[in-house]
Amino acid sequence: SKIKWRACDNAGNCSDYTDEKTIKLDRTAPTGMSVHLKKWKTNTAPTSGSGLDNYPNNTWFSGKVYTYPSGATEPTDASGFKEYQYTTTGDTTNNTNQAASYRNIEAEGTSYIKWRACDNVNNCSSYSTNYTIKLDRTKPNCSTATGASTTWTNSNRTINQACTDQANLSGCVQSSYDRTFSSSTKTASVEISDNANNKRTCTYNVYVDKDKPNCGTATNASTTWTSSNRTIKQACTDQTNLSGCVRSSYDTTYNSTTTTGSVTIADNAGNTRSCSYNVYVDKTSPTCSLAVNSGSTCSGGDGRTWYTSDVTITMNSASDTGSGVKTKRIEGSTGNYILRSDGKDRRINGTVTDDAGNTGSCSITVSRDTANPSISDDEGSCDYDESFVRYMYAFPARDSTSGIWSRGLQHTYDTSCNNGWVEWFYYDGYGGPNYLDIVEWAHNSTGSTCVYTYACDVACHCVDHYFGVNWSC
Repeated sequence: SKIKWRACDNAGNCSDYTDEKTIKLDRTAPTGMSVHLKKWKTNTAPTSGSGLDNYPNNTWFSGKVYTYPSGATEPTDASGFKEYQYTTTGDTTNNTNQAASYRNIEAEGTSYIKWRACDNVNNCSSYSTNYTIKLDRTKPNCSTATGASTTWTNSNRTINQACTDQANLSGCVQSSYDRTFSSSTKTASVEISDNANNKRTCTYNVYVDKDKPNCGTATNASTTWTSSNRTIKQACTDQTNLSGCVRSSYDTTYNSTTTTGSVTIADNAGNTRSCSYNVYVDKTSPTCSLAVNSGSTCSGGDGRTWYTSDVTITMNSASDTGSGVKTKRIEGSTGNYILRSDGKDRRINGTVTDDAGNTGSCSITVSRDTANPSISDDEGSCDYDESFVRYMYAFPARDSTSGIWSRGLQHTYDTSCNNGWVEWFYYDGYGGPNYLDIVEWAHNSTGSTCVYTYACDVACHCVDHYFGVNWSC
């Protein structure tokens, strides 16, 4: 508005008006102010809110906040907008009614800021809402991992990773990050987070081993038979980063007949596995038996079975509980054995060898006699007796194998040997091998007579003979 003044007296005389004066009055504060909260995009302080994302009031943020007012206006006839002012608490420095067009909030923790607009005559609007800025750029801390261990187990293990945060910051989303491990794991990690989305990776020892160790090479295992002791060394291996084998090698010496063997290997978590391998140790000798396959027989008087022809002997059984029969021999030859010579109680030997070199033996006793006994007449002999002169004549029978079993003799007083047998002598009994069975006949007169004699051996061979005898001394 404008004003001019003049002076007047009591008689109504007035002076001229003064120059016109302009009066400007403004008692109204600016209006229409808006406050903006923006997130820093980089670590460089912005000077404009252009292109920045909004920061939601009273929420935790892991960066910094750029805040500025805008939009304050004055009527056209008012004094006009002069400046924005802010008041902060909890920031790096507390400011009251500080003039500025923006303010960066960088201090971690909780800060408060409010803005007002002032005109040129210091009419100021009321302060805006007191905005709450929560900043937390510090990662939370990995505290105790309860249940973590460096002792191996093959059971499940639950580990509780505690999370802590600095005082007056956003705090952990969870106080504990719990995880149960049910498979083989040596070490593991978990990501913890605070309410400003700052994250940290926490690593701890799990030492869970659920996997069995592996059967490595079985040194000295073989499929070649041996009759010697064999020591087999079973190697044990385990997966990388697991508990490892209790022993690197499990050694076993085999000193008895064994085809395959096994050993249980173990790791340090108590997992076990059975490893099998070839041993092929044979300490057992094979067995055999011999039998007569063919041959004519006679049941002799001595209780033996006498064979009166060639005797074929076969190995009727050969067995081995380990490596198996490799060779069979009778008297050094393969196949059947034929006994072609006479003899009593002939011991026929068989041998059998297995694949490991063990040898077994068997035998059979065979008596064979294919020859007839023989009879001869010896020279007569005189023997003087007090009562008369005695004429003696001997008829010996011989058998070199089975022996003479029975003898007989007939005598007649003529030389025709056809009739007139007057006396008979019979002897039956075993005399043994090469037994000289001498039948003697005594006659007390001279002259010629006929003597018939026979002999049988134990193998059932019999012969007879007629002798014309001249009794004389």
